[in-house]
Amino acid sequence: MMSKVKCRLPTMLSILLQQKGIDFNELLRLIHCSELISCSSTGFELTVDEYFLFWRTLKNISTNPLLGLELGAEIKPETFDPVFLAALASNTYQDALSRLARFKKLLYPAKIHIIENDSEVLISHCWTGVYDSEPDMLVDTEISFILRLGSLGLQQKVIPNRVELTRDAIAPGYAEKIGCYVKPNGCGSFLTTQKH
Repeated sequence: MMSKVKCRLPTMLSILLQQKGIDFNELLRLIHCSELISCSSTGFELTVDEYFLFWRTLKNISTNPLLGLELGAEIKPETFDPVFLAALASNTYQDALSRLARFKKLLYPAKIHIIENDSEVLISHCWTGVYDSEPDMLVDTEISFILRLGSLGLQQKVIPNRVELTRDAIAPGYAEKIGCYVKPNGCGSFLTTQKH
């Protein structure tokens, strides 16, 4: 049964996929919701089930196992929603993450948890409610977008200290692309960064 809770696919994602040679409209047709989808100037609305199916289908049709990391890392500020721009104007990375966490709740039923200690910030993402496990490509895109947001705001590359993922195996080149050790078979998906 399809969930009634909505998730928003930002329009910037359709632009990035087109640049990668992936037909966004065809992708919507493959998940059988092109005629059901609601579109606005800020994005496309899907149920949670459709949203997860979108990401799983994208993974299945892509020949690039690192596509999710690339999508998050290549988002350009000029395509950001206004709240993402507000996050860029934050005084600290932690403040930007807090703004991002508040805004993400408007996009879909998930929470970004931010836990700080003296030297590190742990960032995790979890869905509120009972849903299937989050698609790997969506996890990758979220992780790389969080790092991209930090890099843009700080005007220097943000490299995580470590990343832990729930999946069994990590694609070749993943750790090199993200810049740190990546632990598979974790109890959750999260990343830690230096406190900035």
